[in-house]
Amino acid sequence: MYEYEFPRPSVATDVCIFTILNNELAVALIERSEAPFGWAIPGGFLRPDESLDDCARRETHEETGVLTDKLFQFGNFSRPDRDPRTWVISVAYFTLMKENEINLEAGTDAVEAELFPVSKLPKTLAFDHDVILEKAQQALADTIKNKPLALDLVTEPFSLSELQQIYLALGMKEHRPKGNFYRYAQQNLIKTGLIKETEGKRVEGRQRPAKLYKLSK
Repeated sequence: MYEYEFPRPSVATDVCIFTILNNELAVALIERSEAPFGWAIPGGFLRPDESLDDCARRETHEETGVLTDKLFQFGNFSRPDRDPRTWVISVAYFTLMKENEINLEAGTDAVEAELFPVSKLPKTLAFDHDVILEKAQQALADTIKNKPLALDLVTEPFSLSELQQIYLALGMKEHRPKGNFYRYAQQNLIKTGLIKETEGKRVEGRQRPAKLYKLSK
């Protein structure tokens, strides 16, 4: 067998599974059954016969029971001491799913899998997963600005006010004034044909009945 001159690191993937829980951004974490113990982002080591994307999908399913093909790679993490077991470079992904599509089932080296609002995370996460999660939230917000990813979370039919709440939960603070968001929706979602008006209206508080929309097929 060929002997490499330089030592080689192990490669792993970590996947941040985001959703909206009670109008707040939430993420799936696993409680590890092996050292280092604690709560962590689901992930694991790359096998010789798979790609990084395949590894991310497999590890996510094995540790949480979640199956997803819509993965967004957003960075790699290579601090030499990030894993106390050995030298590990991790390639990180995020995905965004409806809460009712996330049926968590702990598996492999996980004893528990749970959704945590990002405002109520465990005090300490294993490895450098606090850093990864912070970067993942920024990557999610950046992606939402350029892709209609938030539409994956809507329940049809929906009002623009309900859609605005999804964008705000995903970190789009610039959409807080309704006027700002309605202009954004008109220009980027309605005129482009991503969503369209549908029959019926919905009463929201004391406001006049709101128009309802659905996704364009």
